[in-house]
Order: sequence, then C-alpha cells, then structure tokens
Amino acid sequence: MLTPHWRTDPERDDGHYGYGLWIRQRDRRPVSFAMVGEDPGVAFSSTCFPGAGVLCSLLGNTVDASWAMLGAIGPSLGAE
Repeated sequence: MLTPHWRTDPERDDGHYGYGLWIRQRDRRPVSFAMVGEDPGVAFSSTCFPGAGVLCSLLGNTVDASWAMLGAIGPSLGAE
C-alpha cells in the first residue's frame, strides 16, 4: 500500500497513488500518505506525515473546508 504505483500528475513527480493511499514524495522519499473520502455534505481526510511523526485526521461537512484546513496544516508538517 505504501509503494507508489501510479503518478497522479504527468507534469510533476511528487504525487503518486498506491493501493488505496495518495502518496506525496520529495526526492523519492515519502512526505505524506493520505486516505480521503468525499460525498455531498461530508468530507474525510486522514494523512500521515512520517517525517514529523504526525497523523492528522479531518472531518468536515464541506469538501472545500477540509482541503483548506489540510492546506493550512500541511506546510508546518513539511508537506507542500
């Protein structure tokens, strides 16, 4: 699950998808592993930042709010 299998953006080399997890890498080392789920009225994100030793789980009732929170937290944990 933690092995990158597909690159998620052909223009960038840092985003990948494993088996069930989104993987962000820098210099071929993992920066974060994330599992997300969204439906109308609910959003969930659980992201592990191995370098910081932090697991961050977010729940929200809008997708935009959840991504905004993760965007605000991620840089302080080394995920850009």
